[in-house]
Amino acid sequence: MKTNISIAVLVIFLTWGNINAQTVEDYFENGFIKYTNGEYRESVIDFSKAIELEPSQHHLYYHRGLSYDNMRDHGSAIKDFDKAIELNPKEAQTFMARGLAKAAIKDYKGALSDYDKAIELSPKDHLNYYNRGAVYIKIGKSEDGCKDFKQALELGNEKAKEMMGKFCK
Repeated sequence: MKTNISIAVLVIFLTWGNINAQTVEDYFENGFIKYTNGEYRESVIDFSKAIELEPSQHHLYYHRGLSYDNMRDHGSAIKDFDKAIELNPKEAQTFMARGLAKAAIKDYKGALSDYDKAIELSPKDHLNYYNRGAVYIKIGKSEDGCKDFKQALELGNEKAKEMMGKFCK
């Protein structure tokens, strides 16, 4: 009789634990919802919990990095993008995001390098050209910036037209 009660208590305990246990997917989904709602600090908490459970998933570091970047914690963002790239060096969007974070701290050489890699990996993404063009303009390389804005426009970025009107002859 005692054995049956012990087994029943164990089953209830294990079932309750499984009901309350959150998975990587749960934390990621919660973090993503919070991120899209502009709740960046809260999203960092959820992404961090997901990383604790599954530290080999590059997209978790990428999304936490986006949250940090939106909080203007560019150093933490860059560290997370570095880790995401270490885990998956074939994601152009991570190089672009790291380039944006580097540009925000005026590491223009690093930003250009990241945009170059993003373009190599995803040559049809107009944002990579647009962002690289903006950095070229910032550092006084108008000709290179205008070439990138032209390419961005050809790929469908209408905002590049405005930048060309402002900075290109």
